Parts: sequence; C-alpha cells; structure tokens
Amino acid sequence: MVKKGVQIDGLNDLLKQLDKLGDKADAHRKEILHKAGLEMQEEVKQNARKLDDSLWTEHNESYGTLEQNIWMEWDEKEKTTYISTGNAFWSQFLEYGSDGVTSSSKSRKGKKKPRKNKGQSPQPFMLTSYLNKEKRMREIIEQELKKVLKL
Repeated sequence: MVKKGVQIDGLNDLLKQLDKLGDKADAHRKEILHKAGLEMQEEVKQNARKLDDSLWTEHNESYGTLEQNIWMEWDEKEKTTYISTGNAFWSQFLEYGSDGVTSSSKSRKGKKKPRKNKGQSPQPFMLTSYLNKEKRMREIIEQELKKVLKL
C-alpha cells in the first residue's frame, strides 16, 4: 500500500530547534517573570499606599501597613510569580468589600440576635494595578524573551 502525504525535509531538525528555544525560555522563566513582576509590585504598593493613608488601624502596629505586606513570591511548583498581600488579612475586605457582614450580639436577656453591618464598598487595588500594568508586563516579557532567544 502506498502512503499518501507530504514529507517536509528538515522537519525533525526544525522541531528540535523549537524544543531548544522552549528549553532556553524555560531556563530564564524565573528572572523574566521577576522583572515583569517588579513593575506590577510597585504599582500595587502605590495603590496600597493610598489606602494606607486613609485607613490606619490598630492592626497596623502588629502586622504593618498594607504596603509593607505586599511582596512578590516565586511558586516553584507552578513556575510562576505571584504578588501577595502577605499578613495583611484585611486586604480582601479592601479589594472585594465586606458586603454587609452579619454578626451577632447578645440581647439583655442573653439571647443572640443577628445584626447586619453596613458593609464596606470594594476599593480594589490589586485589580486596578493589574489592569494598569497588564500591557506593560506583556511588553517586558516579550522584550526579555527576545533578548534570551536572540530574536
């Protein structure tokens, strides 16, 4: 039986070269993402600083300000970089709001009664930073890959 198809001379060599480029890019992944992440981290810190100026609480003495808690982390398993709010547990309430959290208090007779708080409006600082820097981070990654791969 005759096989039909197209044979491309040098295809295996081309695929090997593509694999080498991919390996080279992977070898520099951490430093490239770190460089792009630094700009994002600075943007998040700037936005956090604005919130810190208006929201000083007793937690700041123990945990530091929101800005002080923003750092970049490398996840070895996922091979990616994250911007984290660290110990600033209250950051989620700033980013997403509290939407009228229900709590309970005791009445005079000792019975618990539900109480709905007014809630806090979202004051996104991470999402805002991401939207402001997304294009720039892509540009940095692209530039750094071109340098590494000599394209």
